Amino acid sequence: MTRHAVYYRLYIKGGPSVSKYPVYDDDRSIGRLLVQFVTPPHTAGSLRRNLCKIEGIAVSTVSHLFPTLWSQESFHDLDRLALSEDAFPGSSERDPVVLVVDSDGRMNSHHLNQQMLQVSGAPPKIAFVYYRVFSEDGEVASKTSFDKDDPSLGRINVLSVKPPHIIRSLKECIAVAESLRIISDAFPDIKLFSNLFSRDPMGDGPLSFHEGSHLGCQMGEPVVLVYKQDEQTMSSRRVVSNTAVCKCYSEERCDVSPSQPFFQLGIGILFGFLPIV
Repeated sequence: MTRHAVYYRLYIKGGPSVSKYPVYDDDRSIGRLLVQFVTPPHTAGSLRRNLCKIEGIAVSTVSHLFPTLWSQESFHDLDRLALSEDAFPGSSERDPVVLVVDSDGRMNSHHLNQQMLQVSGAPPKIAFVYYRVFSEDGEVASKTSFDKDDPSLGRINVLSVKPPHIIRSLKECIAVAESLRIISDAFPDIKLFSNLFSRDPMGDGPLSFHEGSHLGCQMGEPVVLVYKQDEQTMSSRRVVSNTAVCKCYSEERCDVSPSQPFFQLGIGILFGFLPIV
């Protein structure tokens, strides 16, 4: 009898998580379970519960099983799985099923960037969602900042967004990366805008991260996260200085030379300056 195995990745709120039983030393978010240890009848529900058990996830914790990382809908518990066939969901380490668990935390970003390039359908190189962070009082430094001259610009690996890939999942992933307190699943104090000039926050809708360009794929066109400050965030975030430079906009938006002082154009009103007339 062939020893078939189900390969899976474990995701939590902030993205992939390290499996308790990783298959590889250089990719610790992927695990596997031999088919012979899956409780019959072989349904998505029995596989989901078995995976939760071996990963030490409490029965009371909400979890969902997705056919692939790119799936927009999870399995129903009663869906039958043909685990005796040569090909079935999770039969390949390149295309594992994904167990999404409603718990906090996130993987070290360096490990994520190096490991997740092996995911089937992943971009040929590390792809990011770029974003800026604002409180109600103004622009603040991002916890994922990578440019010392532009501290409010952050980025997350597209593969850190848990399925389903929708606006809500992206918003939650950025919020976790920024250590923002999520008080409920509705995110009443956190809003995501498609760009700096959007009048209204985005509603929920599907996203595609593996078919060409995607939302926030360019540094000059980042999405914008705006959160309402509370006692927790007020003491831990710092507002970015008024000396912000033109690089926070795309050249197409600005239509000015990067060396031209912002305040001379009157655009600096966004950062607390008054226009010169």
